[in-house]
Amino acid sequence: MTTSTSKVTLVRPQVASNKDVVELKEEHMHKFAYRKLIETMANNYDRGSSVCSRELTRRTSNDNFKTRAKKFTP
Repeated sequence: MTTSTSKVTLVRPQVASNKDVVELKEEHMHKFAYRKLIETMANNYDRGSSVCSRELTRRTSNDNFKTRAKKFTP
């Protein structure tokens, strides 16, 4: 085992048990989870708007409204 490896092995648990580091990690995880939640919601809204746009395009792009109107004219 080299000296640098042994130093890292000793320092890593000290850093992980430091109160400030633990609080910062917890705060980071909360913010990460919130970002993922917002990202999921934004993706869902984006997907929903795409579906709505496709449906509107489908309904208005063909001539169904013209042929249906002709059926009801005398």
